[in-house]
Parts: sequence; C-alpha cells; structure tokens
Amino acid sequence: MEDKLIITLIGVSSALAGTLLGGFISYLSNRSLKDREWQLLIIREEINDLKKLYSDYLAEASRLEVASVKNKVSDLREFNALGTLFSQIELLGSQSVIKAAKEIGDHVLHSHVKNVEKREKGFYDHKCNYVAAVKKEFLELKTHNKSLN
Repeated sequence: MEDKLIITLIGVSSALAGTLLGGFISYLSNRSLKDREWQLLIIREEINDLKKLYSDYLAEASRLEVASVKNKVSDLREFNALGTLFSQIELLGSQSVIKAAKEIGDHVLHSHVKNVEKREKGFYDHKCNYVAAVKKEFLELKTHNKSLN
C-alpha cells in the first residue's frame, strides 16, 4: 500500500512540476512577444506622427508660397503655423530633414518680401530636397525597425 502511495505522489508531483514549468515557459515567451508588439506599436505611432508633421509643414509652406504670388503677407502672425511646425521638426527630425525644412521656410519668407529678387532655387527645388530627406529618414527608420526583429 505504501509503494502505491509513493508512486502516486511521484506521478502527481511530476505532472504538477511539468505543468508549472510549461506554464512558466509559456509566460516568458508571451511576455517577450507582447513587449515586442508594444515596441513596434510605439514605433509605428511615432512614424505616423512624423508623417503628419512633415506633410502639415509642407502644406503650410505651399499655402504661403501660393499666397505670395497673389499678394505679399505683411502680418507676421500668418507665419506662426509654419514656425510652430518647424519647431516640432527641429525637435523630432533628422538633420537632413531640418536643413531641408529650413530652406523651404527661408524661401517662403523671402517670397513675401516686396520687390523680391529671383532666387537661384525655386520652391519646387526646395520641396524636392525636403521630400527626399523625409523619404530617406523614413527608410532609415524602417531599416532600423527591421533590424530590431
């Protein structure tokens, strides 16, 4: 009778130990997977925020550039939105994006000067440089994101 009890206890304790070990391994793998999913979600949200910021800046710069053709803006408050967006780009963007955004902003401000001289580079050239810098930054972010996998 005592032998049967010992065998039963060994069987029950082995099953319990196996269950605990399997549960612990499952917990660790799920925790790691959830942490990775959370990190990827944060990166995706940051990229989407950057896309919105960069496109809003370009849209505002384009609006002001078109306005300069019709009439020159004399109220500096008209440039507040552009300045705010540029400040955000300075905080979040890469150096190449910041430089390209600054060139666009300088061009837009210069285009509102009365009797403006023809500039060497047009708005479209600055816009192309800006878009190229933004695309390069997003490609680098995606490449970095893939290397984390």
